[in-house]
Amino acid sequence: GIPITGVGAVTPVGLSAPATCAALRAGITRITPLEDDDTHGTMGDAPPPVGGRVPLEWFDGGPVEEEWPGHERFGASLPEPEHLFIEAGVDRLIRLAVPAIEECWNGSGGKGTPPEGWGLYVGVDSEEDPDSLGRLSSALTDALGGFKPGVVEVLPYGRASGLGALFRASAAITEGRVAGAIVGGVDSLVRPEVRARLLERGFLKDPDSNPQGVLPGEAAAFCVLEKNPQ
Repeated sequence: GIPITGVGAVTPVGLSAPATCAALRAGITRITPLEDDDTHGTMGDAPPPVGGRVPLEWFDGGPVEEEWPGHERFGASLPEPEHLFIEAGVDRLIRLAVPAIEECWNGSGGKGTPPEGWGLYVGVDSEEDPDSLGRLSSALTDALGGFKPGVVEVLPYGRASGLGALFRASAAITEGRVAGAIVGGVDSLVRPEVRARLLERGFLKDPDSNPQGVLPGEAAAFCVLEKNPQ
C-alpha cells in the first residue's frame, strides 16, 4: 500500500484533525445559526436556519462582537456579528481548504514547499461552478509556498469525490507518474446558494414539512500520500 504520512481537517467541531477526532469520539456536535444575505442583520422577524458551520473566525483571531449603541438605546434587535456571515461560492471552499491542506503538509514533516512534480487531487461537489475551480487549486498551491504540482485534478464527483481523489492519486503514484500527492476534499452545504438548492429539492430538515431531512454542514480534509517517505 501507499502510506499516508500527514492529515489535516477543518470541521464544525474541530479546527484541526486531532481536535476533530477528539470531538467525534466524545460525541460532540455543533449546530449554530446560519447567516447570509437573507438573514444577516435582520430585526429578528424570522429565526435563521441552522447547520454545522465551521467557526473560521478563530483563524483570524477570534470572534469580534460589534457595539450597536443606537440599537440598544431604542430597544431594537442587534444585527448578527459579521463573523457569522457565510460567503457564497468558491471563496468559502478556499477558506475551509487552506488551513486543512497546510496542516496535512506540515504534519507530514514536509519542509517548505512540496516537491515539484507531486500531484494535487481535490474532490468537490458535482454541482460546483466549474469556472471557479481554478481559483480553488491556485489558492491551495499558493498556501503551500507556491507549490508547482505536476498533476492537478479537481474532481466534481459529489459524495464520492474524496474517494475518487484518493483512487486517482494512488493510481498515479503506483504507475510512477508522481512520487507523492496531496489529496483531499472540501464542501460547504451551508452556503446560501447551496442551501437554497437543497431546500428546493426537499433535502433539508424542517420541523413542519420535513422532520426527517438533514442539517447542512461543511468541512475540508486532506492527506499526504508518499510512495517512499523519507
